[in-house]
Order: sequence, then C-alpha cells, then structure tokens
Amino acid sequence: MGENSVKKIGIMTMHSSHNYGAVLQAYAFQAKLDDMGYYTEIIDYITSIGRRNKELLLSDLSVGSFVHNLRTLMRYNKRKIKHNKFESFIKSFMKLTERSYSSLEELNRENFDYDCVITGSDQTFNLRLGGSRDDRLAYYLPFIKNTKKISYASSFGEHLSKFTDEDIEYARKRLSEYSALSLREESGASFVNRITGMDTEITVDPTMLLTKEEWEDVLTDKSFFNGEYILYYSVLADSWSVNEVKRLSKATKLPVVAPHLKNRFELFADFVRADDSGPREFIGLIKNAKFICTTSFHGTVFSILFNKPFYALKYGPGERLSTLLKTLNLTDRLVNYGESVSIEKMFDISFENANDIMQAERQRSVEFLKNALNGGDN
Repeated sequence: MGENSVKKIGIMTMHSSHNYGAVLQAYAFQAKLDDMGYYTEIIDYITSIGRRNKELLLSDLSVGSFVHNLRTLMRYNKRKIKHNKFESFIKSFMKLTERSYSSLEELNRENFDYDCVITGSDQTFNLRLGGSRDDRLAYYLPFIKNTKKISYASSFGEHLSKFTDEDIEYARKRLSEYSALSLREESGASFVNRITGMDTEITVDPTMLLTKEEWEDVLTDKSFFNGEYILYYSVLADSWSVNEVKRLSKATKLPVVAPHLKNRFELFADFVRADDSGPREFIGLIKNAKFICTTSFHGTVFSILFNKPFYALKYGPGERLSTLLKTLNLTDRLVNYGESVSIEKMFDISFENANDIMQAERQRSVEFLKNALNGGDN
C-alpha cells in the first residue's frame, strides 16, 4: 500500500443479530479485509430492535412477547446454548470497537480514528426494515466526517417501493458523500445511480468472498445426526416449504435436520432438531448434508460454496436470490412459492460452471474493494 493509502478501516454492518447469515457475512467481510492487509474494526452498533431480537425472554407484556417466551421456555436449554454460541462466535471471531453504541447520538459524540469506513453488507440501507427509522439512519454514516466512505454489497432489501420522499432525499444526500458504491442487487444499484448520478457496481455477498476451504477453517464438525440427511433451513417456516421438504424426505427416506424452526411448526414438525447450532455448527451442517432445502439467501450461498445439491424455495420477488442463481447459471434450482419441487431432479446438478463463475465474481469484487480503498475521494 502506498504512503497515503488506507490502513485502518471501520466496518458498519449488522453483525450482532443471532441470525446465521448476518453474523457470517460480517465475519467474512472482516476476514477478507484482514487478509488483504488492512487493520479493521466492526463498529459495535446495535439498534434497539437488534437488542430486543437477541433477548431470550422479553420483558414487555404484549401478546407477541408472551407467545415468544412460551416457545422459548419449552426449549430453553437448547436456545440458551445457541445464544451463548452466537455470543462466543462474535467475541472470538470478530474484532469490535471497545465500546458498544446504541444510538446515532452516541455515534455522533465519538471521535472515530479511521482512514475509511465501509458500510455493508446486508440490508444496511433499508430504512423500512423494522424498528426505529432513526436507528437505521446511522448505517448511512452521517456521523463520519472528513473520512473516506465506501459501500460494499449493501442492500435496500425488498422495501424500495416503501421509501418515502424523505427517505429518498436522505439516501441521496448521504450516499453522495461516498467515494465508491457497490450494491448487492440490480434494483439497488439502479436506484442509487438514479438519485445520485454516481457509478455503481454489483458485488457479491461477503460470504462468497471466502472459499470453501476458508470456511472449513471456521466450521465445527460436531455431528447432530449420524448418517445422511436433508438439511432444511428457513428463517420463517411455513406450510408450503415444510410440506415440500417432507415430500423429499419421504421419497428419499432421508431424515430432515433443521437448525432453525419458528412459528407453529416448531411445535410439531417431525424433524431432527438442531436448535443449539451456533454459526460454526451451521456451516458444519451444510458441509455434511446429503441435500439442502432452504428459503434463505445465505442457506443457498453456502449450499453452492460446498457444492451441495439443493433447492432454493422463493417467496415473493426475492430479487437477491434470483440474482444470485441467475449469475451462477443455477436458475433450475429455484422453486417459486406454491410450486412443487422435482423429486426426480433432486441430485441432477453440476457445480463446475457455477464454481468458475463464483471465482470470477469473487475476484471482481475484491478488485472493486482494492480500487475503492486505494483510489481518490470524491
């Protein structure tokens, strides 16, 4: 790196949620930047809804909290183990700022000493994701002054149509302060280009910046099930996806292992429960699966990284999932809501072409980072 190049980087992302994808993308992004020779810190910013979502038992008296607490108590021991594994992973595998922040006001009072701050990845630009809008403004880095700002694979999620004129103006003003912008989806890249006039690129999710071999250094091979199995991973289970994976199980006589079940299906779905899986165990479950059925973007990413036959079940627009599979020429593995999975074509998949494309996309994304970090400011 040259005399005036970036050396110390702050990362603003959703790193603390007890969600496999959120935690693993944050880890992967920091690991890749570290591997590139930079010193990095994740700014330990946790929104109010983020803190609430980490709580095992909720203290308010709403009906939703009562139902949440009832479900948690039914499987409290495993959920407590899972909670601790997530916290241990964050503590052991990520470098965070010494102080934790819970509001934009607190961030504004801090004097951060970075050469550059990067927003991304995940839905960091989604002002309509939930919780307090004021909490979400911070991901646009209004508290960073006179310092290079970069967006890497940031996303607006599926909520761009819900952005108000005020949201659009805020995004325009703040993103115009960035020196380089990459987004995760085409819709986000087009939107940013339209409101700012700046060039944008589409880069891969941080989980794809690491190779299978690099992920194998992270996973725990602890066996939740002896023998072959279908892995079912859905952030929110529903009758359609549950019934489809049951069809696959019946046809193949393979049991279904599930690391995460919510809604009413956690009460009576006849699956092998892996409720106490942390991030490392989750990757191990991916590696050892015979087949994977998932509604999750990151579940799909890891299926491809480990070359596991899979079906990606999609609800609604699901642009990030469609974009991923289109890019990798794997659209035949996409099953739209209400459709039936093909039992006959379960294992009819070749990853050779997808692996080549992913390597090229990985390298292209790394080049974006190199150019953004070593290039001049706006």
